[in-house]
Amino acid sequence: MPEQHSARAGVIYAASAYIVWGVVPIFWKLLVGVSAVEIVAHRIVGTLVFVLWVLYVWGRLPKLWQAL
Repeated sequence: MPEQHSARAGVIYAASAYIVWGVVPIFWKLLVGVSAVEIVAHRIVGTLVFVLWVLYVWGRLPKLWQAL
């Protein structure tokens, strides 16, 4: 059974990759009028928020504050 689960997961990952590769060009076309600096700034802020959320969920946020 683990082999069947692994094969199913592989198919899901492959299908997800094909979908993402198909949708990303449409996304970039929508950003034609946006400056590169603004895109990078949004990516930085979004990544920071996401990482802080992950650290909070994992319970490691206090260690971050201690390290800072």
